[in-house]
Amino acid sequence: MITANARIFLVAAVVGIALAVGSAPAAAEKPPRYQFDQKFDFTRLHTFDLRLDESRQSKGAYLEALLPRFAALVEEQLTAKGFRRNAEQPDFTVTYDVMVADDYSSTSWAGHGEVAKGLLVLRLTEPAQKEPFWMGADVANITGRITQDKAWKKVDRAARRILAGFPPSR
Repeated sequence: MITANARIFLVAAVVGIALAVGSAPAAAEKPPRYQFDQKFDFTRLHTFDLRLDESRQSKGAYLEALLPRFAALVEEQLTAKGFRRNAEQPDFTVTYDVMVADDYSSTSWAGHGEVAKGLLVLRLTEPAQKEPFWMGADVANITGRITQDKAWKKVDRAARRILAGFPPSR
């Protein structure tokens, strides 16, 4: 299992990378980051469930609008990899965290143009465990006013990029 310290390290590393990217051109975009238990046997995973309601997110209009689409996207991506959804006895569960932080390394003079970094973290955990065996994270630049459509495009892209690395190749 990934320890709490490793989880903190992963989040700190991703946020640090996000801040370091700052106003770097899109060509220098960083790949998603992954952390997983090197001893975990991923071949025994066949079924999953989404426990998105257990994630530690505050409720809001964007979250409530995007959550059903996000759940469908995660299910679609995992099903395409050969996993089946099973709410009663899943081999693993999926939870997430979303964080948005102001990016003071970039400046926008567009009136309402805030500049921020968004971070999406997906955690996969065995139902009887508290610590995840796999985590993936991706960062997105968020500039200006964000609409539901713009937010969805960022979440969609980040989730697809993260899940492209699951299960990990050794």
